[in-house]
Amino acid sequence: MASYRIIDVSDQHSFLVVRVEHYDDAGDWLFTENYCFPGREGLRQKRMVNAAGKLLMDNDEIAPSDPDDLDDEEQPRQYLPAGREWKLYPAPHMDESSITDAIKAEHRWRVAGRIGYGVVDDVSETLLGANSRDEQGCSVLIAKFSSLKDSTGEI
Repeated sequence: MASYRIIDVSDQHSFLVVRVEHYDDAGDWLFTENYCFPGREGLRQKRMVNAAGKLLMDNDEIAPSDPDDLDDEEQPRQYLPAGREWKLYPAPHMDESSITDAIKAEHRWRVAGRIGYGVVDDVSETLLGANSRDEQGCSVLIAKFSSLKDSTGEI
């Protein structure tokens, strides 16, 4: 089975960069790729829900719903009244699967012949266009994901 190995997790120009080596079914090297995630993702948090899946406000109450505003499942959409904020989980919304899903998708894409193989260059600052939110959030991502270095997975 094809596999990958994360060889580095770093902050480059305020982006989380995960450098990955990809291998074929026989274990031979195919390509190396940098996966880049804006540092601002470290500042985003998931909204907290109760056991019934209803969104909570910062005062721990369930957010009200608007019966005239339906979501994709035809359920009334919840909203925030003036002066309230969403209750948020303390950790960034990104998790390990955010990274591994991107790695697996890229591997499948390349093996299907859509993109060639090879080694990527270092990440270019001019291509990323970081801002102050990226600078603030990247350290959060590094702290959360640095343990992925030297980990492996199967595709």
